[in-house]
Amino acid sequence: MLLGQGTRLPCFRPGFTDEVSYAGTQSSSEAREELERKAKEIRRADYEDDRAELLRLFEELERFEGDAELGPHAHYWRGYAMWRRAINGFNDGAGKTELDGDLAAGIREFEAAEKLDPNSVEATIGRVSCEMNLIYVHRDNVEEANKHIAKTAQLVKKLEDAAPNNPRFLWIYGANLWYRPVAAGGSQEKAFETYRRGLELAKTEAKKKQNALAPGWGEPELLMSLAWSSLNGATADSAAARRYAQAALKIVPKWHYVRDILVPQIEAFEAKK
Repeated sequence: MLLGQGTRLPCFRPGFTDEVSYAGTQSSSEAREELERKAKEIRRADYEDDRAELLRLFEELERFEGDAELGPHAHYWRGYAMWRRAINGFNDGAGKTELDGDLAAGIREFEAAEKLDPNSVEATIGRVSCEMNLIYVHRDNVEEANKHIAKTAQLVKKLEDAAPNNPRFLWIYGANLWYRPVAAGGSQEKAFETYRRGLELAKTEAKKKQNALAPGWGEPELLMSLAWSSLNGATADSAAARRYAQAALKIVPKWHYVRDILVPQIEAFEAKK
């Protein structure tokens, strides 16, 4: 299972290197087109569970950090690469140290993107998911887990105010509600409602022309979470889980988690019935 949802490098903060000047030798349009290609490659590597490629692309994007226009985008996609590397790592059995390092690197990059573009909530959305996953990583260390719980609560409150209709936030928020105790305002029903609302907003967003560097993901992730939740809810509905999973694969046919992990889980459940 992926947290956030679907169950999650050494930790370093790179400085500017000689590669930064390489980006400077390109024309503005060439540099932007290259970064757009890299962002697409990161999305593909995430879906295909190519963690080595995610690390390689994370390192390649370092050269864009000094670019005044592209820097915020480069930091976002570097953060995204480490975040999704960790999420895939949960399913691949990666060790605690590696998961912690990937998520910490993701947080640093998202924070850098936020500083360069304070009006964007997209990096904050990635950062709160990293914090949520760190709660799980450190679940056996109450003091450390509580630090990430507090940070998660702070960021969720910020996003509730700033981005209540952002489908990517609703994907993250749905997972938060799923695992949050009822006494604290969570429930499976509320999570389902949040995922469904996010899905409708994502479909509407997908019809609009998007900035190629802007995070345009959301619809397949929400479908995947609805599939997982339908299978794992208090009242399992494998037929609904299958429909949602098939809809996600129609958008992303090579999604490793859905195709090779979730769908077989649905089939196994149905076989037991």
